[in-house]
Amino acid sequence: MQESSTAKAVQRGRHAHAARPVTHKFQRHDRGSARLLENGDQFFARVFEVIAAARQEILLETFILFDDKVGRALHAALIAASERGVEVDVMVDGYGSPDLPRDFVDALINAGVRLRVFDPCPQILGMRSKIFRRMHRKLLVVDGAHAFVGGINFAADHLADYGSRAKRDYAVELEGPIVGDIRAYMKAVIADPAFSPPRRRGPDTDAKARLVVRDNARHRDDIEIEYRRAIRTARREIIIANAYFFPGYRLLRALHSAARRGVRVLLLLQGQPDKPYTTFAARLLYRYLTSAGVRIYEYCARPFHGKVAVIDHEWATVGSSNLDPLSLALNLEANVFLHDARFAADLRERLLALIQHECRAIEPARLPPRTPLRTFSGFIVFHLLRRFPAWAGLLPAHTPTVALIERPVDTVDTRPARMPRWRKARRGLLALFLALVAYLLFRYARAMDWSSVVAAIVEYDRRVLALAAALALASYTVYCSYDVLARRYARHALATRRVIGVAFVSYAFNLNVGTLVGGAGFRLRLYSRLGLSAATIARILAFSITTNWLGYVALAGGVLAARLLPIPPTWKLGADGLQVLGFVLLAATGGYFVLCKVFRERAWKLRGHEIRLPPLRLAFVQLALSTTNWLLIAALLYVLLGEKVAFAVVLGVFLLSAIAGVLTHIPAGVGVIEVVFVTLLGDTLPQHAIIAALLVYRAVYYIAPLLIAVAAYAGVEAIARRDRDVTKSRAARVDRALRGHRPAASV
Repeated sequence: MQESSTAKAVQRGRHAHAARPVTHKFQRHDRGSARLLENGDQFFARVFEVIAAARQEILLETFILFDDKVGRALHAALIAASERGVEVDVMVDGYGSPDLPRDFVDALINAGVRLRVFDPCPQILGMRSKIFRRMHRKLLVVDGAHAFVGGINFAADHLADYGSRAKRDYAVELEGPIVGDIRAYMKAVIADPAFSPPRRRGPDTDAKARLVVRDNARHRDDIEIEYRRAIRTARREIIIANAYFFPGYRLLRALHSAARRGVRVLLLLQGQPDKPYTTFAARLLYRYLTSAGVRIYEYCARPFHGKVAVIDHEWATVGSSNLDPLSLALNLEANVFLHDARFAADLRERLLALIQHECRAIEPARLPPRTPLRTFSGFIVFHLLRRFPAWAGLLPAHTPTVALIERPVDTVDTRPARMPRWRKARRGLLALFLALVAYLLFRYARAMDWSSVVAAIVEYDRRVLALAAALALASYTVYCSYDVLARRYARHALATRRVIGVAFVSYAFNLNVGTLVGGAGFRLRLYSRLGLSAATIARILAFSITTNWLGYVALAGGVLAARLLPIPPTWKLGADGLQVLGFVLLAATGGYFVLCKVFRERAWKLRGHEIRLPPLRLAFVQLALSTTNWLLIAALLYVLLGEKVAFAVVLGVFLLSAIAGVLTHIPAGVGVIEVVFVTLLGDTLPQHAIIAALLVYRAVYYIAPLLIAVAAYAGVEAIARRDRDVTKSRAARVDRALRGHRPAASV
């Protein structure tokens, strides 16, 4: 009864907070129409009305489907349609829709709904993995007559009665020939998840409505190309309203050039974001854009989730693609592009009303002034945010899969009988790794001022460089021992040499591209290749992370408590505050040992994963190994800095730079380590000497091991394949031998 009343309330649009949708007939040869739907209230009401009238077929793709009142209303509508003979195919994304309960899924399956999950995500320590290459499309086709395209997910946070966090977004309902194109695409994807339509040789200037997709095959930048083409040819006005705005260089330059040549360029972006870091990233671009005359407005009433644009009162787009690195470089997206003056006028009118009544204008004069530190940090953050998806795309990526749910499951993110193994690496994987390494080397080299550091590098004694290399090797050896020690904790029996190989490769990529891809992703791939279960890999990862940061906390606590870190007078948090923090960190270290002593036999459950503390003796070994590793890295820097600064000071500065790199989520801490060292040691050592030391440090500790890791990764993969082939061969021999002794079947 409750679900029924909810569905009716949504269908009636009881809480509608936008103008009534108006249908616009296409004006040229495309015999069809487009209707703009604003926010979930209009969208859900119309969708459920069309589904209720379905007689033959429903095709639905959505990034998010939640078990809330909207999800339950859709659930009831799909079941009712299936029970009256309609063929229903639903695809949800495994990352965006991770926690659908068993009764929700079972009811759909039992009613005959074909439910597919795009790339189910195994959870590691309660966190979803496989965050890249998500199916972010929102498409619906009913009976081949109605199509819906947009950015609205099936979740209650798109309804007005959700409150101040209700999202504002848009979708379009389409009729006419374009519906057949969308249906054909969705059917092809169902048959082959890797389907990529043939490329067009040029723009279809006659079509009034056209579906454009972004995938990781033939259409990697099609949506961005459509934007750039329209912006370059704009003559009067450009209005772009986008939730996550951080486009590439060419699109930014196109907007900048359009404003320079007199086009009125308006950007409507988030002012009250659901993800605050997105606004921080977008604001890095404000000064560059406003300097050309672009007018920027931030929507402040609620989170803005739209992905729409209008150009020259005729060209318009509605869809799922943001203008950010994830949407433009990794995720699977779909936008519809319309050439229709009436539809464009409707969308333009609504966006201008938002700008006038619910947005704040960004005044160029009030933007933060440029300072060397802000310029440098902004440069680093901008380029890392732009390049990180490309780096992720070069790493050993699994091939996305689509799982058809055919039997009762606990949740949609539940794996099949066992976690899907990573697919075989493609033949060009090694070449891609080498290309990535070359790019990293080039980027580091380009970022440095060679004229000021070459002399300092030349002056390094070979014995100093040899000692630095030895310290780096010792550090990697100690780090690899974390995983060797974890064998006892995780209770597996892999050979030491294989564990060291996995740990070395993971650590090298962890340092250069981040923990999620390196520390977690490579362990998951390589250990699963060697036959370990997801639960065992999760325990290894948890033990390694705990070991690494246990030593950090202990050393940082000691350095801060002893006031060994040089504090600039401009810092608001003085030596007293840092000393208190040091004692807190030392207390946390002691607390870990107390927990290991008191609760060593107790296990906790966290999202289906069992957490068990190691024995006290093992915890002390963790501390010894981790502190040794951190001290070795600090010693490496101490040697490269010419031993002109006290070792305790170098240790403190290094520990501070390490945590700063983690908090900023910048792979390899590029720029962060340099800023911290120059800021804290700039009064003690010449800046060029510090930069030279850090450059050599990166070459010795980051780049050289990364080159070795590429070869080691190929070796580990080769060993895994060889062992698998040997196992299969033995099994085949045993099977043939047994077959010769089986009794004859009775007739």
